[in-house]
Amino acid sequence: MPSKPFCRKAQQGRHRLALKNYTVGTATGGMEIEMQTLVYVLRHGQSEGNLVNAFVGWGNARLTPKGEHQAALAHDFLESIGVSIDRAYSSTLIRAERTAEIASGLPVTTLDDLREIHAGEWEGKAYADLCTLYPESYGVWLKDVGAAKPDGGETVVEMSRRVVAAICAIAKENPGKTVLVGCHGTPIRAIETAARGYSFAEMAKTPWASNASLSCYLCDGERISPVFYSLDYYLGDERTVLPKNV
Repeated sequence: MPSKPFCRKAQQGRHRLALKNYTVGTATGGMEIEMQTLVYVLRHGQSEGNLVNAFVGWGNARLTPKGEHQAALAHDFLESIGVSIDRAYSSTLIRAERTAEIASGLPVTTLDDLREIHAGEWEGKAYADLCTLYPESYGVWLKDVGAAKPDGGETVVEMSRRVVAAICAIAKENPGKTVLVGCHGTPIRAIETAARGYSFAEMAKTPWASNASLSCYLCDGERISPVFYSLDYYLGDERTVLPKNV
């Protein structure tokens, strides 16, 4: 579900409001917002796997030319609203690393724990074929994603825990700074679910983020709080999304 368009001044105001008014509760003893890390999580641009509607998982699909352009549009958007990125991170998969590199203009620190879900036997297969080949397990993915486990892969719960822990570790390393994290569809869905305080059984409430969309969080190293999710209006006609059978 894409975010509604905002003008530049409204976006700047939204960032200022978040930084001014958000304070952390008892988890950190009331520490003020200045000590929090502002985390921009950027889904990778369109990849070769997206182009053919395949479940890539840990496969190392590269960005398409459109995907590279989407990442450049994310860079331009961040620059236009005055966001200065202190450090850039991504998963070790090239589609996320390249997206973060383009969008941040900085060297990128890569982390295994930010990778897409390990999808085992599903990897490299078209979404349409998964419905036929794995009707039971893929049916769980479609209806109750928080309870899903790709055949031969990791559970969504396992993936969620490593990704959320990685975001918290990044925040601990960068108190009071602004970081960009290049990431993937399922991990970003997991981060938003955790930030909203949803259980794994409620994960289906969180929609998929579009390619090269930005989600923003505040993190004190222990708790993640949402600012906005899957902001993508700056992509215009270049916006791309996952098909409905995911």
